[in-house]
Amino acid sequence: MNIEEALHATVVGLQYRDLPESTVWSTKRLLLDTVGTMFAGSSQVGSAAIAEWASGPRRAGEATVGCFGGMGRSSDVAVANGYMAHALDFDDTLDEAALHTGVAVIPAVLAAAEASGTANGEQLIESIVCGTEILGRLGMGVLNSPGDWGWVYTSALGSIGAAAAVAKLLGGDEDVIWNAMGIAYSESAGNCQTSTEGTLAKRLQPGLAAGSGVRAAELAMAGLTGPREFVNGKYGLASLYFRGEYDSSRAVRTLGSEWLIDRLAFKPYPCCRAIHGALDLVLEAVNAGKLRPETLRSMRIGGSAGVHKDLGLPLEQKRRPASLVDCQFSTPWLVALVTVLGRGLKVQDMGPFHEADPEVTRVVDLVSTYSDPRIGVLEGAQKAVLSFETLDGETYETMTNAFYGSPEDPMSDATLIAKFDDCASMAETPLRPEAAAAVRNSIMKLEDIQGATAIREILAPLRRG
Repeated sequence: MNIEEALHATVVGLQYRDLPESTVWSTKRLLLDTVGTMFAGSSQVGSAAIAEWASGPRRAGEATVGCFGGMGRSSDVAVANGYMAHALDFDDTLDEAALHTGVAVIPAVLAAAEASGTANGEQLIESIVCGTEILGRLGMGVLNSPGDWGWVYTSALGSIGAAAAVAKLLGGDEDVIWNAMGIAYSESAGNCQTSTEGTLAKRLQPGLAAGSGVRAAELAMAGLTGPREFVNGKYGLASLYFRGEYDSSRAVRTLGSEWLIDRLAFKPYPCCRAIHGALDLVLEAVNAGKLRPETLRSMRIGGSAGVHKDLGLPLEQKRRPASLVDCQFSTPWLVALVTVLGRGLKVQDMGPFHEADPEVTRVVDLVSTYSDPRIGVLEGAQKAVLSFETLDGETYETMTNAFYGSPEDPMSDATLIAKFDDCASMAETPLRPEAAAAVRNSIMKLEDIQGATAIREILAPLRRG
């Protein structure tokens, strides 16, 4: 059985009743985190504009735009909700595959469920697990980092995962599921140029993948066909997108024995996941009294070759980020910020950059990055090294193999709930505590919900008027 057949069989055979209780709980955690980051992202630049675009007068009122509450065509709403959920780069990751899952899959599933009236909680869980599995498995096969060939895996592969999820949700037969994934591949896109330039399209790309997934599933349901060899065909992902640096056996190695949704990492900091290990190490040194900004002579952060290139170079540009996106992808800047603050990063810490604390500006000029040969190309979000020298000549070095929030060092339910509540308080119209609690309760009882109204109450609850 080739990889496409294995993934297709997984989608066809997946049933809610066969999911372990722990996997159902993992699905709820993912939904909670994604909705929370969407709330927080609704207050960011561009969110109001894309909400208006998705729910404008020419749009059919099928699905709910998160936070803003307007109604629009399901595929357009998926774009808008995906944009907001990724706006702060605060959403989940599958560290082994260097991609996000919830921002591509969940906006597609919720919009399609609401528009079609297929708002059964068990089906929602089933389809979210399905989409996360397909997206994650496709990403697991990639043997290079996003910066090598310029593809952003969340968006380039996310449309296929989202399409599989929506086709499953809509009750598509075996042919529909095949065609939905193939049609989505025909529209797969998403590249690193937008993060290189620090533009808002960085947060748009996962939303575009979500919208593409909805369209692909709807087109397949209407009878259109798509290619089946979308991974290993002559012009499939492996050859066309990844230039042969793809291992299908790695992608399916544990298929059927574990669900990747159980291996997702949740972010404590609103920035690129590959920087989190360095921030963990800095905080550890600060809390141990070994690192103080006033006694620092120099600091070096080691990572994989891809992390060093993408998040540390060019050094002078990374030391002076010009936008929020630039800041989210700068190891020197964020490491300096945490060193001076002496605590973990909050959303409110991420700007404005032209008014930065002079002490942060001083410390960032002491920070550099390098490629550490001990860290492989696929370990960028799993390993990091911190070394520094003090003014009195003392040196320090430490390495981490597990970033906080990963399955190896997981975020507790209580911490995830606190993150959600904090995000809800930062929405364009902040949620009252009781409204945030109501959303949480709906998500944690997701298998029991029925009807489109339940989805609207999760995405656009009562707000402070």
